[in-house]
This record gives sequence, structure tokens and C-alpha cells, in this order.
Amino acid sequence: MAFLVKVTTTPAFVLLLGVSGLAVIVQRGLRQSWRRVVVGGAVAVVPGLAMVAAWTRYADHVKAGNPLTVFLVSSELGDWNFGTVGQRLDITSYATIWARITDEIAGPYALTLFAGLAFAALGPALVDRVRGLGWAGAMVVAPFLFFNLYVHHSYYLCAIVPAVVMLAALGIDGLVGLARDRSRRVVLAGAVLLFVLVNSAISPLGRNDIKEWHEDARAPGAVHVISTYTEPGAKLILIGCDWDPVLPYLTHRDAVMFRGKDGRAYWDQAGDATEYGWLYACKDDADPKPYLPPGATATPSGQKALWRVSHAG
Repeated sequence: MAFLVKVTTTPAFVLLLGVSGLAVIVQRGLRQSWRRVVVGGAVAVVPGLAMVAAWTRYADHVKAGNPLTVFLVSSELGDWNFGTVGQRLDITSYATIWARITDEIAGPYALTLFAGLAFAALGPALVDRVRGLGWAGAMVVAPFLFFNLYVHHSYYLCAIVPAVVMLAALGIDGLVGLARDRSRRVVLAGAVLLFVLVNSAISPLGRNDIKEWHEDARAPGAVHVISTYTEPGAKLILIGCDWDPVLPYLTHRDAVMFRGKDGRAYWDQAGDATEYGWLYACKDDADPKPYLPPGATATPSGQKALWRVSHAG
């Protein structure tokens, strides 16, 4: 079921599951563990991938049937999801992703990650090296596979936070293990953790995260206007609002959101367009005429950016 939360998270943790199976084989031998690995992997992965495939097929069917979203079907998003070869050869793209990882998760210069990678690669037991490098692989595979998404959106890092944190923890644990006695280990562990947390908190991205935690997001003024001056259950036409779903969500209204300049293609297949009695423009200079159903007119409601939509007949 977790595969359905965000399908782009799946590859990292399928890799981690595979590494876990490999660790079991290393620890117990192939003859004793292969059934457990195969059955466990199949039970975890096959139903998840089947649900992902079914949901993606259904979602593509819905998007393909709407002229406003037909360009969002999976077959059209190859470059957007995965990026291009040229993009992968641009060092600034890697710098963008790396800066987010160090600023918000791992700490300055990724020192903990390098330490974790070193101790994972040089660990005394093969099974520990396999597991440690598995976490490193999980951290790398998702950004490299969905490269463009990680360059454009910082929130995709949510998929690899556990792997980054685990690798950093391995680094801290390895460093602390170099101390000779328990008291020095405790002091060293506290110092390293404090260093990571403080520097992450005062980084530009870290400060922004903390600000979001302790400040409630204020609802846009448009929410009050729409909630007050349109009837409950009203359907809205939203223009100039880009992809922002906040207005329909907070006002409990159904809406169609136009990003292009012409809504005619949508209204040709929309069914009963007369259900849409209001139009709200998120940009002051937006002209409502290109977005109206055939025969409809828009008149100012008296509230800024809110228009009453009237239908012929």
C-alpha cells in the first residue's frame, strides 16, 4: 500500500529490500535463505507494483479524457520525470540537490555522509558492509533515476530522508567508536549531533523549515471572498491560479482551473457547463472571456476578482 503514496519513492526502497535479502544470504548462506528471500521479496514487491501499475493506468485514462490534462499522461512525462542526458551532465543540477541534502538533513559539507560511507565500506563484517552500502544506494538511486524532479522540487527529498539519516547515523556511530572509553563516546556523540543540528537549523533552508513549523500558514484572502459570496456547493472557474489547489480545498468548492489562454476545448466535452456560476481570477489583469463556456457572460460581482457567470437560455 505504501507504493501508492508516492510511486517515485518505490525504487529506493525496492533496492533496499533487495540489499536486505542479499545480507540474509551473506549471513546465513544461499541454501538456507533463498526461499525466505524470494518469498519475502515477492510478497512485498509484486502486489505493490501491481497496484502501482493499475493506479497509473487508471490515472492516465482519466487524464487522457480531459483536454486540460492530456499532456500529463505518463507517456508525455518522460523528460519531466526522468530528466535528460544533458541535464545529468550539468554539474549545477547536482549542486542543487546536494545543497538541499546538506542544508536540511545531513549537516554541513555532508561530513556525516562521507564518514558513514567510509565506515560502511570498511566495516569488519561483510554483512554490515552490504547493509551500509545498501542505505547509500537507496539515497542515490531515486535522485539519479528521477533526476529532473529532484532538481525542481525539494520535497522529493522526503523519499530518501530515512536513507540519508541512516547513513549519517552510521558515520556518527563510526566516529564515536574511535573514542577509547564510554564517557568520551557520549561527549563526542553529543558534540557531533549538536554540530549537525545547529548548522542545519541556521542554514537558509533550515531556517525556512523551522519558520514553517512554528508559524501557521494564513489562508489567502480569496478564501474568505469565495466562502462568503458564493453559495455552498457552488462550482468555480479559476483562472491565473496555476496549479494551486488551496482555493477549492479551503472553500469546499468544486472548480476547474485553467492555465492556458483558451478554455473552449474543455467546455466542448465538459457536460453541463451551466453548473459553473462563478469565476475567480487570481491575477488582477486576467480577462475572463476566453475561459467561459459558449454563450456565457461574466459580470463583476462587486468583490475584487470574483465574477458572476450567466448562461444563455
